[in-house]
Amino acid sequence: MPIVLTIFGLVWRLFDEEAFLEKNLSGYTEYCAKIRWVRRAKARQKLFNDTSVS
Repeated sequence: MPIVLTIFGLVWRLFDEEAFLEKNLSGYTEYCAKIRWVRRAKARQKLFNDTSVS
């Protein structure tokens, strides 16, 4: 049971922190949108050894 509460607490903290950053840090939403796609492209490149993504 303690592990479930710990995981729940961490997930809650993550969402709370994201909401705080979006509200109080100008440009954070745009940054997240940009980084999200960069991460996916790099992960795809690593997984599939795809040279078309840089």
